[in-house]
Amino acid sequence: MKQTSFHFLFAIFALMLAACARGETPPLASPTPRGDRTPAEATATPRPTVTPTLTPSRTPTPTPTFTPTPTATAQPIAISGDPLAVLVAEPISQPGAVCGFVDYFDFPIDPPDAERGRGGGDYGVYRQRYQSNHAGEDWGYQSGDNLGQPVYVIGHGVVTYSQPYGWGLDQGTVIVRHTFRDGGTVYSFYGHLDPPSVTLRPGDCLVRGDTVGNIGDPTGRPHLHFEIRLHNPDTPGPGYWSVDPTLAGWLPPSQTIWENRIEGQAGTVWTRVPVEGTSTWVGQAGATGVVMEASELRALNLTDGRVIWRHKLETNFPTVLLSAEAGVVYLADPLGHVEALTLPTPEMMAEWNNTLVVLDPAWAQDLGVNGSPTLMPLPGGGVVMAVLRQTTVAFSPAGEVLWGAEGFPGIADWKVDGTRVVFSTEGANPAVWVATKAGIESLVEGVGGMLAVDGLGVWVYASDGLFRLEESGEARAVSLLSEAVQLTRNLVALPEGGVLIAHADRADRRVLAFDGAGQLRWERSVEALGSNPRFVTVAGVVLLWLEEGEGVVNLYRVNMADGALTHLFRGGTRTPARGSTWIVPLAPAQLVFQIGGGHLVGFDPFLGP
Repeated sequence: MKQTSFHFLFAIFALMLAACARGETPPLASPTPRGDRTPAEATATPRPTVTPTLTPSRTPTPTPTFTPTPTATAQPIAISGDPLAVLVAEPISQPGAVCGFVDYFDFPIDPPDAERGRGGGDYGVYRQRYQSNHAGEDWGYQSGDNLGQPVYVIGHGVVTYSQPYGWGLDQGTVIVRHTFRDGGTVYSFYGHLDPPSVTLRPGDCLVRGDTVGNIGDPTGRPHLHFEIRLHNPDTPGPGYWSVDPTLAGWLPPSQTIWENRIEGQAGTVWTRVPVEGTSTWVGQAGATGVVMEASELRALNLTDGRVIWRHKLETNFPTVLLSAEAGVVYLADPLGHVEALTLPTPEMMAEWNNTLVVLDPAWAQDLGVNGSPTLMPLPGGGVVMAVLRQTTVAFSPAGEVLWGAEGFPGIADWKVDGTRVVFSTEGANPAVWVATKAGIESLVEGVGGMLAVDGLGVWVYASDGLFRLEESGEARAVSLLSEAVQLTRNLVALPEGGVLIAHADRADRRVLAFDGAGQLRWERSVEALGSNPRFVTVAGVVLLWLEEGEGVVNLYRVNMADGALTHLFRGGTRTPARGSTWIVPLAPAQLVFQIGGGHLVGFDPFLGP
C-alpha cells in the first residue's frame, strides 16, 4: 500500500514538471499577408517571433480588515434636479399659437412615460390584411383591459377635428395641432375612441395631459390608434399607407416624442437615429467620431452629428478599433483576419456630406486560426490582437509582427497606462497582464476583472472584491465584497486618485468611493434608480449612467464629497435593442451615447444645471 502511494505521488510530481515545462510560449507561425488586399508599398514584413518573458506570478495577499466590508444595504443616494421639469411651461395664447406653445410631449397612455402602457413599436409595419404599412402605433395597457381607459393629449395644443364616429364602425377620432416656438407645427391623431367620450370641439384648447377621450370598441380589439403627422388637420386619414408613411408626411410617434424631450434638455448638442436602429462606437479622431452601423463604417461630425462619410465593409468584422495616433481603423474577424484601413484627412473630408467612400487599405494579415478576437491599442499606434484560446499577436502601425504569445481564455477588460496596455482575464485562471511594443508579461495571477488606472497604479475589481496592485507586485485586497452580479460591475479611476465602483449583489445595488490609499470614503444605494450603472469622467467630472426599466436611461453628475447626484439627462425609446446602449467620453469635454434601439446623442454635461 505504501509503495503504491509512493508511485502515485511520483506520477503526480512528474505530471507537474511536465506542465511547468509546457509553460514556455510556443512559437507563433508568422502571419501571411493577404495579397489581394495589401498594397505593395504597405506590405507587412513579419519579424521573428519574440517569445515573451513571463515574470513570476504574484499571488494577491488579502487584507480584509484594511477597509470594512460594505453593509448589506447602503444609505439611499440623494438626487437633485429634473432635466424635464425645467422645460415645463404654461400654455399662453399668443399670435400663431392660440393655445400656447408646446413645452414637451408626454405619451398618450399612462403619461408621462407610459410605464404601464403597451405599444410604440409597430409604426411602418406592413400588414397583409390591409396590404399597406401602418401609419401610426397601436396602444393599450399592459393589463390588456383597454376598453374605456382614458387617452391623453401629448402636449399643449388646439383641437382641429373631433368626431364621435370619424372612422364609422371604427369609432371616434380627434386631431390636435401643436405649435413650437420656432413656428413649426405637427398634428397628433387619436383613433378608435369610444363615441360618447368624444366631447371636444374644434377650437378647444388642451393642456398636456388633458383627456381627449376613452378607448373604444372598434371592429378589432379595443386599442388606441395614435399618429403624429404633418398633414390632414381636419380629416382622419386612412391609418395605413402603401409605402413608408414617413415619405408621405407621417412621423414615427414614439420616436418623435422622445426626440422632442431629448432635444429640449440643456446638455443636448445633437441627436440622430441610426436607420438600422443601433450604432457601435469605434473611436474618436479629432472632431470626428467613427461608428459602425449595419455593414458600414460612418464618420460623424461631433459638432452637429451629421454623417461625413460612409465606407461599406465587404466582411463582417465584429471587432473594430480606431487608432488616432496611427490614423487607421483596425478590424478583426473570427477567422483570424486583421486589417487596417487608412482614415481620411480633414482636408479630404472638408467637402464631404454623407459621402460614400472607399478607405485605402494600409495592411492585412491572416493568422490562420479561428476564434473570437479582441483588439487592444498599443501606445504609439500599434495594436494587439488576442484570439480566444488561440494566439496573441502585436502589430506595429505598418503591420509588422512585433511579438507573439499564447492565447488567453478571454479578455475581461483592458486599459491604456502610459506606454503600455494593461489587460485582465477571469475564469478558472484569473490574471493581470501588461503588453508593450517589446512583449508581454504577467503582473499578477490569481486575481482578474474590471480595471482602472489612476496614475498611481492599477485597480482590479474582481467578482468578490476590489484589489490594488502595489509597486511591489502584490495584489492587496482593499475591500472584500459579496459575490457580484457579473453584468453590473463597473469602475472608474478618479481624477484625484482612487476609484468609484458600482457593485450589485442579492442584497443591494450600490456605488462605493475609495480614496487613493484604498480607504472607503462613502457608499450609497442606487437600487431604486435602475440597473447596469456605468461611470465616465469628462474634464475631471464624474458622471453616472443608469438604465431605468426597459429602454429608459438617466445621466447624473456625482458629487465626490458625499455621493449626491445631480440629474442631467433623461431619455428613452419604445423599441429597445438589448445590449446596444452605451456611453463614451470625448475630448475635450463632451459625451456621445446610444440609447439602444433609439437615439444617438451628442451631449455637453457642462451646459446643464
